[in-house]
Amino acid sequence: MANERLSSALESICSSGSTKVAFASSPRVSKHLKKRVDKQIQSNKTYQFFRSISKRRLRSSSVENLYKVSGGFRPFDRGLLLDRISSFQSGVSWNISSESLTPLSLALAGWSCDARKQNTITCGCCNASVLIKLPEAEVTGDDETDLVSIRMVDKIAEKYVAKAQEFHRENCPWRKQLTPFSVYEISFGNMTRELESFHERYRHNLNFAVDIEAMEFNPVLTGEEYQYVESYLKQHHLDVNKEVILVTLLGWTVERKGSSSLLLLASRSDARRVIVTDSAVDLVAEHHKWSCFVQGYRVLLQIFKSIAARDVESPSTDDGVELSNGVTSRESNAGAKLDKLRKVYFE
Repeated sequence: MANERLSSALESICSSGSTKVAFASSPRVSKHLKKRVDKQIQSNKTYQFFRSISKRRLRSSSVENLYKVSGGFRPFDRGLLLDRISSFQSGVSWNISSESLTPLSLALAGWSCDARKQNTITCGCCNASVLIKLPEAEVTGDDETDLVSIRMVDKIAEKYVAKAQEFHRENCPWRKQLTPFSVYEISFGNMTRELESFHERYRHNLNFAVDIEAMEFNPVLTGEEYQYVESYLKQHHLDVNKEVILVTLLGWTVERKGSSSLLLLASRSDARRVIVTDSAVDLVAEHHKWSCFVQGYRVLLQIFKSIAARDVESPSTDDGVELSNGVTSRESNAGAKLDKLRKVYFE
């Protein structure tokens, strides 16, 4: 239908300005004229240009749509990004330790870790698979020699990161679009998302409140910082528990391994799993250095502080309708404009 309209429009363009001649309406003459017009249209440069674009778009979109359906290509989806990061279980299928070649750097480029093969990354869109071979730095005892060896390994790791996008197959959409780091980081611009994530973790951890209270943690928060979060929880009619607040704010959830009494602290943001023992746990240091919670928990505190300050200024004004996840409509609207702009321009 679109091509017929285009042909009709181009036919009128090609015939405009020409002398109108009346012909007999015999079928033979009409057929002859139609062939002449079709030939004239086919040779028209404008028509050829739009036809070439149409064909390219058809080929490109069909391939990319196939990948999107089969592999869930959604580069701005934080949940899928965290799923890819979580696939890099340290000591299980991934044992590479590098400051540059991290699960985050690979997950941002669309890669997950293959649970069946050691140190192998795979793409859910194009099914490409790459074995990461990173040699260990040789330690000889000579500081200068060891430093050279470490730098060589670092260069190899950086090369893998630089090539991560090119490792995908030719028509894979990940070659054109990576996940921006802003999707991963904790920020004021994503306040609605951060509050929803906090609610989800806090409600989960409340189920393990007795177990968490029995754990020992290194001090992180001040009394005033606890109050910011406590005030927020009371507004949403949630039980206040300082130990649960600390664990949740630092990005951890408590898990029980099978039917045993063994408890784990798990972090989806950096694929960390820590076995709980009698020793005090440093909830910041147990994260990987690149984890968004190493500095991000401070941003969360600032969010709670700003909410507390706002409520002091207008204590009895409308808090908005509470949503199903516990976040009020007013809090949800706080980051709505930024979320809307991101979806319009980038999704």
